[in-house]
Amino acid sequence: MNNNQSILIILIVLSLLLYVVSASYSATCDSAFCRIFEESTKEIVELKSNIDQGVCIPQLGQKADQICNSALEKFSQQAPLPDEDKAKEAIYDKKVLKN
Repeated sequence: MNNNQSILIILIVLSLLLYVVSASYSATCDSAFCRIFEESTKEIVELKSNIDQGVCIPQLGQKADQICNSALEKFSQQAPLPDEDKAKEAIYDKKVLKN
């Protein structure tokens, strides 16, 4: 095996390791997102049920804001920070911004 082949093998192994770390990070963020989404959905369903029954919900907009802000706060506490890793930053931002 020559030096070029050795370098190529090392680069392939490093690429695979980076992929595994990113996939693991993404799964951790997904898990946090799903837990928080489930909690938030319960609050939303309760409000919707009251509205469907004709109950007036005072300050509904503020309650909706509180649910959204609480979900974002919980995600920032439960999901691991990306630590200056651009690939992880993209995953983290995608979870926060798309949802």
